[in-house]
Amino acid sequence: MAIYAAVTNQIIAQIEQNVFDEDFIDVTSRVFSEMRLMTEGAIIVYEEDTQPLCRLVHDAADNNTILNALNDIGTALYALRTNIRQLQEAHHKEVLRQMAARKPL
Repeated sequence: MAIYAAVTNQIIAQIEQNVFDEDFIDVTSRVFSEMRLMTEGAIIVYEEDTQPLCRLVHDAADNNTILNALNDIGTALYALRTNIRQLQEAHHKEVLRQMAARKPL
């Protein structure tokens, strides 16, 4: 959620500066890239740290709750990565469409 809030705040700041029309594609491209990098980094940390944590909680009294929480975090990270990929693909297609529309025939 912190990633989403930071990105949203950046986009709102750009809108408030009245550069939305010309710079929207550039801003969203940069922001999507940053979101993707942060998500990929979070997934790497999650994947590296989850196995040792699972071993530690194996003996815990309420280990199912802890394991379910870790699973939920992983599911959310992978879903976020998928959504960002879809946004990047749609963004790329829109950039190509706009470039094609600007070129004289």
